Amino acid sequence: MPSDSAALRSVLHQMKEQGEIELLRPGVYRLAAAVEGDEAPPATPFSLEELAAEKRRLERTIQEIKAFDWLRCSDAELQRAREKAALLRQMADLLRRADL
Repeated sequence: MPSDSAALRSVLHQMKEQGEIELLRPGVYRLAAAVEGDEAPPATPFSLEELAAEKRRLERTIQEIKAFDWLRCSDAELQRAREKAALLRQMADLLRRADL
């Protein structure tokens, strides 16, 4: 996974340099405000309702992983479950590092 995180950091750096995204605080970005003449509304951080919906979704995913039958699953199911678990660990690390 280190190569993935290095690639992500590189892309975020390039997007910041090109003015496509703005850094709100460490680990929190948003799309840059629309340029003059562009009719798209400026991007805003997530609302509390959106965050609550994502929290419920994450909690369901965690419960699915906890209830998953790791011993009697197919190789494809095992791979998907491992990927979900890895993503949840990465998200937890990002949230711990974020100054919320």
